[in-house]
Amino acid sequence: MTIKGTVREWVYANPHCLLRLEVAGEGGGQPVQWIAEGQAPNVIFPVGYRKDSFKAGDQVTLTLEPVKNGRPMGRILEAVLADGKVLGAANSPAPTTIAEP
Repeated sequence: MTIKGTVREWVYANPHCLLRLEVAGEGGGQPVQWIAEGQAPNVIFPVGYRKDSFKAGDQVTLTLEPVKNGRPMGRILEAVLADGKVLGAANSPAPTTIAEP
């Protein structure tokens, strides 16, 4: 799913990075507080995430894998910053398969 919102807090720390953002409610309803999760800084650094990637008040568009229970939470698959910069999936890379001889 894709959401667009205003950054409230970016926690760039172990064991998981967390992005809190406020997203407009459906049909102009009350804003919804979302939590988007990424892996540890050393895992997401290679795809562009930094301590200063998000600042309170920034507009961001996220593609998320939402949690199954319907709460406003999910795993970051992609982030598009206000300036158009795209950051990749904030999770561990898919395991590679090693061919057996």
